[in-house]
Amino acid sequence: MASHMRKTAERDQFQPERYSARASVEKGGWTAPRIIACVLLVVIALAGLCCFDLYRSSRAVLDEADDVMTAVDDLKAAVKKGDAEALAQVTETMVDSAHSIQGAVHSPAWYLASLVPGYGSDVHSIQVLSDVFVDLADNALTPIAANPMVMNYKDVFSDGAVDLVALQSLSASLEEAAPVFLRSADKITALPKANIEKLDTVLSKVQDGVGSASGMIELVQSMLPHLNTLLGAGQTKNYLIVAYTNAELRSSGGFPGSWTLVTVKDGKIAMGKTVTLQQKEDDFIVFREDEKAAFPGVSGNMGSIPFLPDFTFVGYYMAQGYEHHRNVHINGVVAIDPVFLQRVLELTGGVTASDGTLVDGTNAAWELMSNAYWRFGNEGKKQDQFFAEVASLSFDKLMHSLGKVSITDLFNMLMKSAEDHRLQIWMEDEGLQQLFMEYGFSGKIPDDPTRPEVGVYLNDNTWAKIGWYTKVDTSVSEPVENGDGSKTYDVVTTITNSAWDNELEYSPRYVWGYNWPDKRTDSDMILFPLIMAPAGGSISDMQTEGYGGLGHYTLYGLDAYTGVMHADVGESIVLRYKVTTSPEATELLTVRKTPLAQERLLSVEYAWDEE
Repeated sequence: MASHMRKTAERDQFQPERYSARASVEKGGWTAPRIIACVLLVVIALAGLCCFDLYRSSRAVLDEADDVMTAVDDLKAAVKKGDAEALAQVTETMVDSAHSIQGAVHSPAWYLASLVPGYGSDVHSIQVLSDVFVDLADNALTPIAANPMVMNYKDVFSDGAVDLVALQSLSASLEEAAPVFLRSADKITALPKANIEKLDTVLSKVQDGVGSASGMIELVQSMLPHLNTLLGAGQTKNYLIVAYTNAELRSSGGFPGSWTLVTVKDGKIAMGKTVTLQQKEDDFIVFREDEKAAFPGVSGNMGSIPFLPDFTFVGYYMAQGYEHHRNVHINGVVAIDPVFLQRVLELTGGVTASDGTLVDGTNAAWELMSNAYWRFGNEGKKQDQFFAEVASLSFDKLMHSLGKVSITDLFNMLMKSAEDHRLQIWMEDEGLQQLFMEYGFSGKIPDDPTRPEVGVYLNDNTWAKIGWYTKVDTSVSEPVENGDGSKTYDVVTTITNSAWDNELEYSPRYVWGYNWPDKRTDSDMILFPLIMAPAGGSISDMQTEGYGGLGHYTLYGLDAYTGVMHADVGESIVLRYKVTTSPEATELLTVRKTPLAQERLLSVEYAWDEE
């Protein structure tokens, strides 16, 4: 008993805190609620410190972001001036800022902020942007800035030639950087819409910018392996530049008024003589049976080839024709029109013809498709000389301006011109042809049933330049879904002769036309409208209003309607029809159109855009 009492006393002697704590609880000092309150106070204090740290960090990130924006402007200036030293300095600044921002937004305070409901995704987006910025700075900008040839890119294009050695070095840097840009673009475009309004505004701009840039980078990356072939490394390449005039409409663009040979060898580009081939017979060309059935006159002469809507055939036939008549093998055909030329001159600056006429980015279409015909009247040779001179001056201007124009502006202009078929390219080389087809430059009739396009094309048979006044409006209704999953649309195409009353009576005959006795009056337009079904689809219930009518054909395996119709001043041809898409279609119907002389006279309205 004594022993047990001694052990108890010893235990109590060496553990006084246990009894002290118990006593405190019993006295009402350290109660459970008080303990919880203390813990909460500590948490709140830590949260306050994190909020303060987040605030300071946010201010620092904003300051760094301002430095980055300034650096971006300096980067553009350095590239434009070709200042290698400035580029290196700016790149170093951007690298430092990138890492500073990344370190800040991945701190514990930002991590806690990312857990906040609603706004946590915005924090995550900022963190992703910072990681992308570091990737771009370290793995794209730094290697590019380290390559001296990058700053000498202007030397790649000089005196109408491409320096293939310099181009090879530049290509190597771009090829290394391209995957970095593309993976960065993928990450940025995948970011969700931001909850914070200012962040959403900035994010939207960044996403739009990288979306456009990634398209350009993908095209450049795809082009790199083909540059030596395209630029005639070790051999001569012959390219045919065919200038269309939309004042005399053809399905694939316009009448091929001039044909210019451009030769390229080891990067040296030379422009040859411009000729006209419209009176040359092309009976030696073997056209498809469906082409001849729909357009019996297509085998008449070289000027009729663009009656066909698919440039993959038109370009091939043109190459055959030029080779036959001029005894020169053609490796590629590029078709352009005056609207495309106007877009080029908007970037490079205008040219002045020997008669003092200024042709630039504001008036080229009007000057080449309207005013010239009024100025020179019926003197066709003077017109041809003027057109050839302007084409030569514009080509020379472009060759000497390639290193000066904005690459982004040039890319956007080329893509827009490919989209509205004012620039179309056919290449003999299968690799190049496939590349241009993939990026929409080939002028090929769409063959993807999942992305339906109805073709609305025009061919003029007035033997005139009356097409300047052609106006075309197409409206597409909401779709009706059919039992098999296909969709049917009601489509109305209205073609109008928009010339003023009596205007054409006072014009040179070259403008109003020679096709008598088919013309009803001096101002009468004679047109072959061509409506083609989308891939895997069909056209039905074709109804026409106006003088003339359309017949049903099969062209390139697709439903097609074409025939002779007329429109005098103020008159309209109205075509009402139903378009049914393939059951495989995953997108709504779009309209592919012949590009007109005046862009403002061409319109398409989709019912769903009005909602």
